Amino acid sequence: MEQQKPKISWVEAIFMLIIAGGSDLWEMFSAGLVIIPVIGWVLPVITIVISLFVWGILLIWFIMKGMSLGVLMVGGIVDLIPFVNVLPAKTIAVIRAIVAYSEIAEDVFKVVEKIPLPQAQAASKAMKLAKTAGKVAGKV
Repeated sequence: MEQQKPKISWVEAIFMLIIAGGSDLWEMFSAGLVIIPVIGWVLPVITIVISLFVWGILLIWFIMKGMSLGVLMVGGIVDLIPFVNVLPAKTIAVIRAIVAYSEIAEDVFKVVEKIPLPQAQAASKAMKLAKTAGKVAGKV
């Protein structure tokens, strides 16, 4: 019997992007304010609490949907490296999961392919490559 691939709905995708994107934006914002004396002492603690909470939400979501935890773990490792942790690791992990586990990417392909601009055609090719890479990574 063929194992069924987990599906991500539009609503789930939007909520997870808001949660992960908001957390990553907060990390970028707080990284810029660390140089302020008193605020710089409090912000890292707040940022760590927010980051752990969001990683927990993402972990539960990935487990409940039956998705591979590999991308999430890579994002977690990137988030532990000083100065590199300002990169949007959580948002990238969510986008990769959306590309790999939903038809949303295919809907976007259909819309983008109809745009006659060369940039849109290049973006369409890039999205197809990302989809293929997501399928290959999901098998690992």
